[in-house]
Amino acid sequence: MAKKVTKKKVTKKNVTKKKPAKKNATQKPASKKKAVKKSAKKAAKKVAKKAAKKSGNKTVANPASVNAFLKKAPAKYADDSQTLIEIMSEITNEPATMWGPSIIGFGSYHYVYESGREGDMPLVGFSPRASALSLYIISGFEDVPEMMEKLGKHKTGKGCLYIKSLDDVHLPTLKQLIRKSIREAKKRNK
Repeated sequence: MAKKVTKKKVTKKNVTKKKPAKKNATQKPASKKKAVKKSAKKAAKKVAKKAAKKSGNKTVANPASVNAFLKKAPAKYADDSQTLIEIMSEITNEPATMWGPSIIGFGSYHYVYESGREGDMPLVGFSPRASALSLYIISGFEDVPEMMEKLGKHKTGKGCLYIKSLDDVHLPTLKQLIRKSIREAKKRNK
C-alpha cells in the first residue's frame, strides 16, 4: 500500500529565520583610538545639531577637522586655502574652525535680525567651492569701489567675494577688505 504524501502548509510560525549574529558585548573594537574618535564625532554631531536647532541656523561651529575637509576639497585650491587660513588667522587672532559642513571660519559674532531671528556666524570665513573660492565677509562692497577696483579679478554676491585664484588679486587689498569686514561685523553686532 502506498503512503499518501501530504504537503505541509508554509506559515510564519513553522519557518525559522536566521537571526543576525549578535556582537559579543565583551568584544573590543579593533582599535581604542578609532572607538574614541567615533564617540567624539558622535558627540560633536549631537552638539552641532542641538546648536543648529536652537538657532534655526545650519551653519554652526563644529569640531570637524579643517585639514580633513581640505583633503576632500578641490585640489586646485589647496595652496590658496592654506594662504587664506594664514591670512585670516593672523588678522583675527583666531584658529580656523569648521562652520557647517563646508565653511572654514575664524572668530564669531552674534547677530539678531529685526524679525527676531538670531544666531552666530564666523567673523570671516571661506570655502573652496568647485567654481571659485568663496570668501564670506560682511557686505558693503559698494561702499569701497576704489578698493574693489584695486583688488583685481573677482565677483561679488550679497556677502560673498568670489575669487578664482589668489594670484588674480592684490593681497594687501584683500587683507584690508578682511579687516574692514571684521570692524563692520563687530560694530553692527555689539
